Amino acid sequence: MSTDLAFVTSADAREGLGHLYRCLSVAEAADRRGLSSRFHLEGDLAARRALARERPRAEVAGWGEPASTVRDARCLLVDTRRDVAAILAAARRAGAPTIVLDRVDCLDAATRTVIPALHADLPPGTPALHGAAWCLLAPEVRTHVATRWPDGRHGTLLTVGGADPLGLTERLYDLLASLPQAGAVTVVAGPAMDAARAERLAARGATVLRAPTRGELVRRLAGARAVITGFGTTAYDAGALGTPVAWLSHRAEDDAAARRLEAAGVGAFAGAGHAFDAAAVTARLAETVLDPVWCGGSAPRAREALAEADGAARLAALAAELAEAA
Repeated sequence: MSTDLAFVTSADAREGLGHLYRCLSVAEAADRRGLSSRFHLEGDLAARRALARERPRAEVAGWGEPASTVRDARCLLVDTRRDVAAILAAARRAGAPTIVLDRVDCLDAATRTVIPALHADLPPGTPALHGAAWCLLAPEVRTHVATRWPDGRHGTLLTVGGADPLGLTERLYDLLASLPQAGAVTVVAGPAMDAARAERLAARGATVLRAPTRGELVRRLAGARAVITGFGTTAYDAGALGTPVAWLSHRAEDDAAARRLEAAGVGAFAGAGHAFDAAAVTARLAETVLDPVWCGGSAPRAREALAEADGAARLAALAAELAEAA
């Protein structure tokens, strides 16, 4: 029996869980269209647990042999930084269309390339779908009725991702704890954060939220006066909810993109997490998410920039269209 949409993705404590969570958002949109789906996940135990928690009845396998991965798939959605040349070639041989997310090194091999971001810097004429309409938000973001900033919002939410591969959480918490304007700080301990680190944060006085579901995380994002996160999907979710947000990059190659997202009207680039400078980050937070005047302008600007974001639904529709045409 064929599967309408097969996801090929990766996630672990080193690279984070963002690729997986984006695929989960598309899978939920595919459900609403009556499309069947399965996951081919390359990842560690934390990634598998996250997938099982969010989608307990998902059909899950590894990537395996390329021919096995593409077998009986009417369309594949590929969201990973890893080498997928063999899978794309196998899909082409099998006549299965492919959608590749967030990379332009597979333009010739993929049926469609989608850059689901505002921070893309594409040469003119690049054959990729991109822009606000294709931005991927968690489904709960689109259905959540958020208040205007700062009505009903309290404290600062610190969530550096499901993995926090650079160990930024403790350093950022210590920094925020010294700043009265940050208020009460809630720290999200992602699924890949070890228990000892979470216990150290609690001992320092942090309110620690252990491995929340996406729905719970969205509620926390919407209820915070400010959010500090890693450069990735959470920055978009917070911005769409009208919560002032600042982020740190994880890799030097992401610094320019992090600045472009700020220039597009969403939040602020707080600094390079890979070259963490506490004094510089403190100064940047003080002039952005911890400054009420800046927040009052940033919150509505971000919501406007992402008002048309519905990438999950558009990707599900595109997959259905390509599968039908194949």
